[in-house]
Amino acid sequence: MTYKSAPISTSGAGAQTLITAVASMKIQVFKLWLVVAAATDLQFRSNASNLSGVAPMIANGALVLDDVGPAPWFETAVGEAFVMNSSAAVNIGGQVWYTQAEP
Repeated sequence: MTYKSAPISTSGAGAQTLITAVASMKIQVFKLWLVVAAATDLQFRSNASNLSGVAPMIANGALVLDDVGPAPWFETAVGEAFVMNSSAAVNIGGQVWYTQAEP
């Protein structure tokens, strides 16, 4: 499978759009890595709908989600963005690999 990719580079608190929505398409996330510069709680969302629980991260903590099979880690609703919510304004950097699929 061929993936698209996007850099993760945020520094604000609250909802951070990682992959912009495309009308009539859903986003499927297959791989992701990120590092946080300071402590924060992260949660992944399809616009405002939760796709994950809250993940507490420590300073310089890393999260790696590798491609483990045919099912994606996260899948948004049709026409919605893939969003990461951060509880604190900290620098977060990484990369996300995804596909866009019709329902």
